[in-house]
Amino acid sequence: MVLGDGGIFKKSKNSGIKFKQSFQQKDFLFHLFTLFSLYTFMEMPGQRLDPKSHTINSFWFKTFSHYSFTLLWEIFYKNGKKVIPDNLIHNS
Repeated sequence: MVLGDGGIFKKSKNSGIKFKQSFQQKDFLFHLFTLFSLYTFMEMPGQRLDPKSHTINSFWFKTFSHYSFTLLWEIFYKNGKKVIPDNLIHNS
């Protein structure tokens, strides 16, 4: 998720995670919201509307900043850009 639709944001000294999924993946996003409910102040995921049709095209939520998420930031971000760490890929 961190390397795809989601991302980690750095806020002060700690980081948070933003999860985002298309309308078609609504059930998955709401499942993630349940798993991370203790790490967010949101009551429900937010909705993003298509500007032309005014229909929902995606759902999202953010966690609050936490030291554990900062550890993920340090793994997946270098100089503020998403990267795939060399030790994450193993070719046999």
